[in-house]
Amino acid sequence: MVIRRATPEDLASVEELYRAFLAEVPEPSHIVVDLDEELREVADIVRAGLAFLAEEDDAPVGFALASRVAPTIAKLTDLYVIPEGRRA
Repeated sequence: MVIRRATPEDLASVEELYRAFLAEVPEPSHIVVDLDEELREVADIVRAGLAFLAEEDDAPVGFALASRVAPTIAKLTDLYVIPEGRRA
């Protein structure tokens, strides 16, 4: 398994994984998710260099997203690995 920084060219893969994440771990019913807004935020995170992509045999299997809290500090906000890629 390879984990690397996601680039704008990886955005479609990260978005697909993010959709799988939301399908597997939906928000509680009292929280309304605007998918378009969420995906815009994901794209901003990728462009900021704070997204990472996990790949197995060159196929995307997971992602990690972070937000910057200080110039040299980021906080992990989202982490997802598809079921088939877990424990690898």
